[in-house]
Amino acid sequence: MIEFNKDDNPKIVLSAHYDNALGTPGANDNAAGCSILLNLIINLKNTKKHIEFVFFDLEENHLIGSREYMRLNQGKISYAINLDMCGMGENILLSEHHMKEDLRDIYTKHHAIIMKRLPPGDADTFINYKCPTFFVINSTNPDLEWFKQFANSMPTRIVPDFSKTMHTANDTIDTINFDQVEKIYLFVNDLIKCLLF
Repeated sequence: MIEFNKDDNPKIVLSAHYDNALGTPGANDNAAGCSILLNLIINLKNTKKHIEFVFFDLEENHLIGSREYMRLNQGKISYAINLDMCGMGENILLSEHHMKEDLRDIYTKHHAIIMKRLPPGDADTFINYKCPTFFVINSTNPDLEWFKQFANSMPTRIVPDFSKTMHTANDTIDTINFDQVEKIYLFVNDLIKCLLF
């Protein structure tokens, strides 16, 4: 955990889990998300606002890390941004929860696709605590239909691309779209600046 300008005001929390499923290298799930956070730390180190960067353990074990974190930080967070599976694909997917602001302009600028919900992850912990939350992941073009059906609770026979790597030995650096990781970094960086100012 890294904090900038700690004070008693509610903080913006940026998070990603660093654990991986047993037997997988975890490049997409979730080294890609962690690499984005590391670059944001460098870029935002001079901010005057209270920002906390959190790298969760035990996401793959019933979200234990994020649940314990929220137990200790309930009511201290103004916004949470959670990154997961940010390396594979060419589409930024975003779900937002408990938001009051209209941020469609920034979503449009970065071609982020809004989804009603995304698959389970640490973002669910923030959402369950009614914390304003952004959940950001990446998707291949063929997987877009799967995510749309998932968001609408529709049964699907589509076998998503990410299932070929997620929680398998195939989740290697060879699957990572580095240009897209950079695009997600730029999107989240702009999103944070919008929230700060």
